[in-house]
Amino acid sequence: MRISKTIDAPAHVVWRIFIDTSLWPKWGATVQDVALPTRYVRAGSRGKVKLTLGPWVGFKVTTFEEGRRWGWRVLG
Repeated sequence: MRISKTIDAPAHVVWRIFIDTSLWPKWGATVQDVALPTRYVRAGSRGKVKLTLGPWVGFKVTTFEEGRRWGWRVLG
């Protein structure tokens, strides 16, 4: 699935927000918490997200183009 939205802000600001896992609960309606060895996702990152109405679920970043896009696979 691909999701897109136009945001009235500089691309570098939006990018930094999207890769900063400490901010995911603020803009991700289903994310309560994130466990990742580093604060920012990058190519190959592996971690877990705590869903608002569910358990912790593992994830792996599968694609990463700096400043442009990233994709992940949620496990389980």
